[in-house]
Amino acid sequence: MKVEVAVVGAGPSGLSCAAALVRLGRKVAVLEAAEATGGTLRAAPGYLAPAAEGRTRLQTLQAAAGPAALLTGHPAGSLSGGPGAFRLEAGNRRLTAGAVVLASGVRRRLSPADHGLEPAYNLLGLSDMARLLADPQASLGRLRGRRVAFFLDVSAPDSLRQQAAAMHLGIAVRRQLAAEVLWFGRDLKVAGDGLEARYREARDLGVTFFRDAGRPPMLTATAGGYRVWAWPEEGGEPVEVAIDLAVLDEREEPCLPQWDLGPRRENSRLGHRSPRPGIFVTGSLRADLDLEGCLVDGVAAAAVADAFLRGLDGLVRAEVDAPRCARCLTCVRLCPHRAMAIAWYREADRAAAKVDKAACRGCGVCVAACPALAITLTTCPDEDIYRQLESGGRTT
Repeated sequence: MKVEVAVVGAGPSGLSCAAALVRLGRKVAVLEAAEATGGTLRAAPGYLAPAAEGRTRLQTLQAAAGPAALLTGHPAGSLSGGPGAFRLEAGNRRLTAGAVVLASGVRRRLSPADHGLEPAYNLLGLSDMARLLADPQASLGRLRGRRVAFFLDVSAPDSLRQQAAAMHLGIAVRRQLAAEVLWFGRDLKVAGDGLEARYREARDLGVTFFRDAGRPPMLTATAGGYRVWAWPEEGGEPVEVAIDLAVLDEREEPCLPQWDLGPRRENSRLGHRSPRPGIFVTGSLRADLDLEGCLVDGVAAAAVADAFLRGLDGLVRAEVDAPRCARCLTCVRLCPHRAMAIAWYREADRAAAKVDKAACRGCGVCVAACPALAITLTTCPDEDIYRQLESGGRTT
């Protein structure tokens, strides 16, 4: 299958990106390792948005991305080639794509040790709570009339996404199961889309919020649940609360395919471009985003990928004169994009250096280093280069 853009991941940001690319007139394929689309919206309903709203959003995204080729149950495999002609294996399918957008999201893992606790039946992560609430019978038995506490800013400090998730889930527990809900954290984030209104809704429903003033709450296990000591913001004696079930924030790990993406950047939030040209990153894989942020980020990644593809048409690439090549391997050793290799030329009946057009970026390193003067840039002949040098870099 040949497409212009391959989107890896069919969660909110991946579907949003695919829909935007379709609107731009691009031929798109979406690869999803799971058997169904939706990502967290489907796997943990109620996490990124209230469950009913999440279902509506997912249906809208699926309809908008409908013209894209959707390959569910196809995890991304090996990747080779480069901009304009990436070669991607996904299960038993092979694709060629001009650009790739990674929207594969994050893997969430409960880490009780971060909170000084041991794994237990009445200790859940935020995504575990979302899945529990999706099962009415199970949630009724475990949560109805209980005291449930959410603990933030420990495993995932200052995470807008997890704070929003705790807000959605706390409201659902309070409204649907008449459970008493408490919230413990260092700070309360209400800057996300609609979060301030959700906070007011939670307060009106009776959710109790505890914000620590530099001293986090202390949580210890008891025979039937947990005991919490929380210090009020204004100082003074700690407040002691007994709870039946604790819900903890979670560690997040990128779900990246085993590809060479080039040198890693310390700050992945600098933009949508990965260090490897032609590969772009979006959604929760790129930054700490809530649902609205993921949807907007997917559209932004689509715009960047589209602009990149439009720029490929005039890309300068290297070209080898096979009979002149000395097969010294200088270009193979020095090419920063791994675009050079020794291959057989049938028309010349000999082996010589050969350019991988998909990987070549036209940087000219091989041209400058070739001792046999066997390499040129396709749209920039030597005569033009010399003419520009003689004129001080000015073009006519």
